Amino acid sequence: MRSFLAFTATLGLGVLAALMWLAPVWNYADLFRQFWAPLTLAAILAALAVVIFGRKRQRWGAPLLALLIAAPGLPETVVSLTDIPLTPPAGTPVTVVTHNLWGRNATPEAATERIIEMNGDIVALQEAFGTAWVVPELLEETYPNRADCDRYASVIVTRLPIVESGCLDWWWWRSLEGQGEAPFFHAPPASWATIRLRDGREVTVVSVHMTWPDPLAHQDEQREGLAFMLQAFAQDSLIVVGDFNSAAPSQALARFERDLGLERITRGRATWPSESLWANRAGTPSPIPTMMTGIDHVFVGERLMGWSVQTGPDTGSDHRPVEARLILFPERTDD
Repeated sequence: MRSFLAFTATLGLGVLAALMWLAPVWNYADLFRQFWAPLTLAAILAALAVVIFGRKRQRWGAPLLALLIAAPGLPETVVSLTDIPLTPPAGTPVTVVTHNLWGRNATPEAATERIIEMNGDIVALQEAFGTAWVVPELLEETYPNRADCDRYASVIVTRLPIVESGCLDWWWWRSLEGQGEAPFFHAPPASWATIRLRDGREVTVVSVHMTWPDPLAHQDEQREGLAFMLQAFAQDSLIVVGDFNSAAPSQALARFERDLGLERITRGRATWPSESLWANRAGTPSPIPTMMTGIDHVFVGERLMGWSVQTGPDTGSDHRPVEARLILFPERTDD
């Protein structure tokens, strides 16, 4: 019986390893990479069981298969484990917080307090609807300047001056008036704001909420539309944040990095599912953090550097917020 169970576990590990490595050529297989962390943990436990209970000839295969399953995500895991906040270099500092509030947020007042405690200069919110719709209003005293898209529940609030703002898709369409027929694109829910920093320099922040990666074709359409529209902004001082519903080491997230042409500074930062998801579903919050995958990200242009990136506290949402402390460097001048 033990031998049969060990054989079954080894067979399952083999199928999972094949799916992990078929991800670059098969979108369905890429879904398994979205849940790399819990699947890798399960693979390690299965391999240990085979080593303990399997026959001698079965004991070498399972650990090798578990290693193949773990391999795609190891580089980013190593980066996250060795990542130490740097001393900020010279430049203009700005702190950006991004958070999917969740439309079923159990404690919107507590969410407001915890966002304020993170002390960001700019706060980008997604899913500011349902029970969470009051959070932007509650933040108004601390963050009096606001840009939003009501129909998308995508909101940017800041204590800094907003120069210009709007919904990404409608603004983009208006910018093409008089230039002939605009191409069709599938816009993700997104708002944007050009914000003047304390020294007078400006950055443009885009708050995005991408659709799920299943079916991936829908997310692909949104990604291509987003990348196309972002070309209208100055790329070197652009900050794109939000819930991308894509986690490392998936090919879906790699395509975002490729198409946006920006640097992703959220590496190895698990944000979902937070403890409050279980409180909502089971009535009792988890006593320990339960984040298994990082789907909330910060992308920045070449004049920006992330010198400290941290995951925030549980806020009643199924996501954790992300705090990114950035430095904006002066524009390059040709000699």
